[in-house]
Amino acid sequence: MITRPHLITERFVAATRNPANEESVVAIDIGGTKIAGGIIGHHGEILIESRVLTPKEGGNLILDSASGLIADLLKRHEGQKPSAIGISTGGQIDRDGMIIGATDMLADWIDLPFKQSIAEKFRLPVTVINDGHAAALAEAHYGAGQGYESMLCIVIIGFVNFASGPMRTAFVAIQPHLHIFTRCVMMKHP
Repeated sequence: MITRPHLITERFVAATRNPANEESVVAIDIGGTKIAGGIIGHHGEILIESRVLTPKEGGNLILDSASGLIADLLKRHEGQKPSAIGISTGGQIDRDGMIIGATDMLADWIDLPFKQSIAEKFRLPVTVINDGHAAALAEAHYGAGQGYESMLCIVIIGFVNFASGPMRTAFVAIQPHLHIFTRCVMMKHP
């Protein structure tokens, strides 16, 4: 899954969307080398996409680059203003969208009030979630896990478990030289 980041973004946004809502949303994926973004239509189609390099200096410069990308996407979008912004990124994210743990790939990332800053700037609801969790959520609803009652998605840096209820997550620290690996297992219950 990690080799298909565009699918992670599309499926993450679709999975967090209110099915009754016909509006588009902004999807942003912040990685160690690039920030990718797009406007995603109601059926999961990419309407507009763009990317910028992730500033190596980190912290507020990443926030500024992501904000600039969002502003550019909104300016280029010709339809109704998107209804929300979904952001996936590396690191451990708390329930309030605060980055509370990160690797050295994103400098000065810890304690950055990312969700609050983006929500205040664009006056839209914002969801910030770990990229591995976003991949699992996407696969559960729109990918390999679609149609299954339960799915376990194991990511080397942590795990996400869906078992007919709320998402359960855990964070496991690893050495930065390890490669990210994602494997999803689906199970149907009688």
